[in-house]
Amino acid sequence: MIKVGAYGILRVLLEVFSAPGPIPSKSEHVFFATAASSSGYVLIWMGVITMFFGAFLALQQTMAKKTLAYSSVSQMGYILLAIGAAAFLGTDGAMGFVGALYHIINHAFFKAGLFIMVGAIYIHTHELDINRIRGMARVFPLLTVTFVVAAAGIAGVPGFNGYASKTLVHHAIEKAYHYSHLPSLYWAERIFVLTSALTICYFIKLFRGLFLGPTTEAFADKGDKQHPAARIIPGVFAAIILFIGLFPQVLYQGLVTPAMSGLAFDPYNVGKYITGLEFFTWPDIRAMLVVFGLTAVIYPLGNYIGLFQLLTPGGSAPVPQVSRIRMPSIPAWLSVEGLLYEPVARIGLRVCNLTHTYLDAGVNYTLFTGTANLFHRVIRAIGNLENLLLDFYEGGSDIPGKFSARSEARNRSGAGPRSSLWSNRNINTAALLVAFLITLFLVVFFFFRRGML
Repeated sequence: MIKVGAYGILRVLLEVFSAPGPIPSKSEHVFFATAASSSGYVLIWMGVITMFFGAFLALQQTMAKKTLAYSSVSQMGYILLAIGAAAFLGTDGAMGFVGALYHIINHAFFKAGLFIMVGAIYIHTHELDINRIRGMARVFPLLTVTFVVAAAGIAGVPGFNGYASKTLVHHAIEKAYHYSHLPSLYWAERIFVLTSALTICYFIKLFRGLFLGPTTEAFADKGDKQHPAARIIPGVFAAIILFIGLFPQVLYQGLVTPAMSGLAFDPYNVGKYITGLEFFTWPDIRAMLVVFGLTAVIYPLGNYIGLFQLLTPGGSAPVPQVSRIRMPSIPAWLSVEGLLYEPVARIGLRVCNLTHTYLDAGVNYTLFTGTANLFHRVIRAIGNLENLLLDFYEGGSDIPGKFSARSEARNRSGAGPRSSLWSNRNINTAALLVAFLITLFLVVFFFFRRGML
């Protein structure tokens, strides 16, 4: 579901706001002449920022599911970058389109598999902190292998499914730079490479925390109780990841490139650079070797200076100190939770409490009490009317006489005369009028039933 929004952006930018290819220039302002190019440029940088900070925050986590959640944020950055490159290049943006669509498909496989694998560990350990679990390779050897396959897929290792889609995304950002020669897009491509290295780093950290090291005694005998589905389903995901990675053209030619048929991409560009694209070429493999080299530098260095524990949450097991050189911890308030989510939650809670208080008071004291008082008055009025009628009609039909007696009593008490319409003449007239209306109603009802009206 996380990729539905990206697909919507993809269709809107490439179908509703279609634009011609960019004009090569050294000035960034030329590309803001069209809505698609300008929005594509903005989207490229939204994707770059998202994928980098998503990977950085994934490195800071000690909870396995949080690591995967921030990893999903980072992978969405790759997809946004590819969509932005497609919109930025206009009719020459087919590379960005196929890269985004291919990575959407690949992400569905390796991330779903990773969540299932972590869930299988949680079912038996009821623990997600990688500093407390440890040693699951001895307990779940098959799950360890499938986890390595899925992690290699998301890292873009050649031979696994993520390699093909990340190669396409890398080609898209490189093409955007070569067409425009914008220095900003050159740095966007550099951040892409750095983020790919950070992706491998946080999966090395996650793998070490879950599977390597001594096994805790409480978890040592959990492997025998594993359900067969916990072995079969991760194995199926690993098989799909390997198949797509070893035979990327099957999905690429069978599903990804046919999806371009309804879009206004340049046919010459599509035929030359897209349709016959080969993935296992030396320049692409060399780009991944650069990523591996960066990983070999960043992970030991970051582990040595404490770069991966800047946001260690409270309550987790203490992280073993590797060296005396430690990076200063970032305070809790200097985070997205501290700066945005927690203040919004507190304000929302206060608004809800105030609304509940005044609404409850209004309902209790205004609606319920007011309605009760109204009905009480109505019932009292009906009771008084009933007593008045009983007083009038009790003991005969001398209603005028009763009115005369009441009038004399009022005069004797000094209340003054009270005019009344209840005379014999008026009562007889009212009786005749009521009899006439009843007769008229019966006549009309008779003719209506006969169908004469």
